[in-house]
Amino acid sequence: MSGLFTALLASFGVRMGYNLAAVAVSVVSSAVATVFVCFAQDHNALAASHPELWLELMQAWHKAHGPTMQACGYSLS
Repeated sequence: MSGLFTALLASFGVRMGYNLAAVAVSVVSSAVATVFVCFAQDHNALAASHPELWLELMQAWHKAHGPTMQACGYSLS
């Protein structure tokens, strides 16, 4: 094989690898966004179906935005 052909194959491989990784990461990103949207729309449903995740999200939000969360009526109790 010539050096140019090898370079073209390597370039193609890098691009394909990047594209496949980007698709996989976008699936994970969409799943995370879905959890946050569901949490924002109806946090009680999330608390009923996945109480551990709900508690973890509530603790994190209270840690980052405690006064705002309490003012909006979100409590950990």
